[in-house]
Amino acid sequence: MSQKSPSFQWYPRDHLTSARAAQMTSCEEGAYLRAICYCWLNGHIPSDIELLRRLIGKGCSEKTAKVVANMFVPMPGDETKLIHERLEAEREKQKAWRDKSLAAGKKSAELRKIKATQSAVINEAPA
Repeated sequence: MSQKSPSFQWYPRDHLTSARAAQMTSCEEGAYLRAICYCWLNGHIPSDIELLRRLIGKGCSEKTAKVVANMFVPMPGDETKLIHERLEAEREKQKAWRDKSLAAGKKSAELRKIKATQSAVINEAPA
């Protein structure tokens, strides 16, 4: 039951205080944000600059795509793909929360079943 989360936490302070993001032009920053969104949805972006440029769209230049690519790291085992370390940490955090919630839900269901069985036994006992 591994479903992809449609969203991720965005921390404005982290972005606005990032020295790397602060050095970007507005155009580069917009392209970066689009690349982050694609990366979240697909798990990666292409490391090929031409493919990345076309993925970002909106007239993204090769220079801008290179700046954006430098904000990502190669995917372990597949250098044709780039990942974002902050997004990967968020994925892990969300997965841990889903796993914890699933386990708690199963435990709660088991306890309700036991209580229902005990209640039925008590109600059926002769008075």
